[in-house]
Amino acid sequence: MQSKPSVAKKKEPTGIESVTQFLTEIYRLDPSAGVRCFRGEADARWRLMPSVMRNLRVDAENNIFSELMAEAPNEFADDRSMFGRLVRAQMP
Repeated sequence: MQSKPSVAKKKEPTGIESVTQFLTEIYRLDPSAGVRCFRGEADARWRLMPSVMRNLRVDAENNIFSELMAEAPNEFADDRSMFGRLVRAQMP
């Protein structure tokens, strides 16, 4: 009696542990299945809105940024554009 050939079962990932692993898993997905992006929300029905803007006035983000610039102007002294300032404001 012949034994059946050994067939390796695909191991399901237990979690993403690196950026490389994440990208590998993402690019294995079928592109025709839709857009590959992370909303950052647990429920797709929720509105896309930064947490800083939730339950705040419309000008809240502008006020927060203005306060940041007033409190730490030297941190942004070398930035030549608003985009550069916004990027620096996101840095830890």
